[in-house]
Amino acid sequence: MCRIKEGDSKIEHWFPRSLSFDNLEYKKLDYSNLFLVCGDNNKSCDTTRTERKELSVNPTSARTIANIYYEKASGRIRSRSEIEDQDLNNELNLNGAKLNFDFHVENRKKLLFFFITILTAKNKRVEETELKKYLDNYMNPVNGKLIPYCGIVVWYIKSKIKTS
Repeated sequence: MCRIKEGDSKIEHWFPRSLSFDNLEYKKLDYSNLFLVCGDNNKSCDTTRTERKELSVNPTSARTIANIYYEKASGRIRSRSEIEDQDLNNELNLNGAKLNFDFHVENRKKLLFFFITILTAKNKRVEETELKKYLDNYMNPVNGKLIPYCGIVVWYIKSKIKTS
């Protein structure tokens, strides 16, 4: 959920090029098989990816999104699916376990802490209608751009709406 900088990104494949052969050769250039990751000085989200493994995590899939949750205290992104959780940690390294690449986790924690601070500063119970306004703000791009790491706040607000 970080903002990908122009010129500092690379194309990745859901189904790896190394497994594309014969009738799967088309997968190399199939747009539905491609996604963009941040380059960030060779510390991109896929730096630790196994060359010959198809990814199970797909942020365009409603099933994947439904399985995603965050650990509020740690800022880690997790999945209820064990296979997707392994991809988040081992293949995409979104929780910084490998290569000391944990600034994503820290940025998620900071944004969530900032949001919770805003809510608690009101010194009153925040009504569901107000939470829905916040949700709308975090889910809708401004000038075509979402707030970086907004996924953790969206998840938090949705969990608050469910419990209210």
